[in-house]
Amino acid sequence: MPSGRIFACFWVGRSNWSSGDDRKRRRTVEPSLENWVANDRSTPAMKRILLVSATALLIMLGVGGVAFLFLTSLNPSERAYAAIPHIRLPVLEPAQFAYIKDPTALDNWPSVLLIVRRRDASLGVWRIPTRDGNVQLPDIHWWRQGQACPRFEPDFRTGVIGCMGADLGEWGRHVYRWDLDGKNLSAQVDDMPAVRGWEDGGEYVLTPNRSARTVGATFLRAPD
Repeated sequence: MPSGRIFACFWVGRSNWSSGDDRKRRRTVEPSLENWVANDRSTPAMKRILLVSATALLIMLGVGGVAFLFLTSLNPSERAYAAIPHIRLPVLEPAQFAYIKDPTALDNWPSVLLIVRRRDASLGVWRIPTRDGNVQLPDIHWWRQGQACPRFEPDFRTGVIGCMGADLGEWGRHVYRWDLDGKNLSAQVDDMPAVRGWEDGGEYVLTPNRSARTVGATFLRAPD
């Protein structure tokens, strides 16, 4: 066989063999290229998911931190708690009351604390102005003293706190009546001036308010 024919046959066979390998390589490469393109297209979506997740995590951490600070601020430290006025409570059964000394009373505005143990065992504490041993009823407002009352106490049968033993007149008998929560029943006179606080081991702990005391609508500064 002439050498030219042999070379031509060898070249054709090599070409066919090369074409087959190229097709195989393309078949193996093309799927990888498609996967790469798909992965590349999914990258922005993954970035958005990661961004949203990171943002949500930061928000949760921020809310948790604020909540922790808020809750800890509600619980005063031992030193601050000791500085808050504590009042020793008398032992009262449900449907009993007592008057005790007001440790925050002013010389020019004497007062006592009326302690009422309601039938449900809850406690009511009010600051009641006095003068010459009598309770000073409000002249509409507690900061404006009105008629004197020798006996100002609750009647647990009727659920009314009022004045006894004084001639109040028709108007006074109508307006000088409060319920066991200290709310005026006529809505024509101020509610009883409540002393805010909570019970703790036989004591009444006053809610701190920068050493200011409230009588009706007037703020009186406690003496230094």
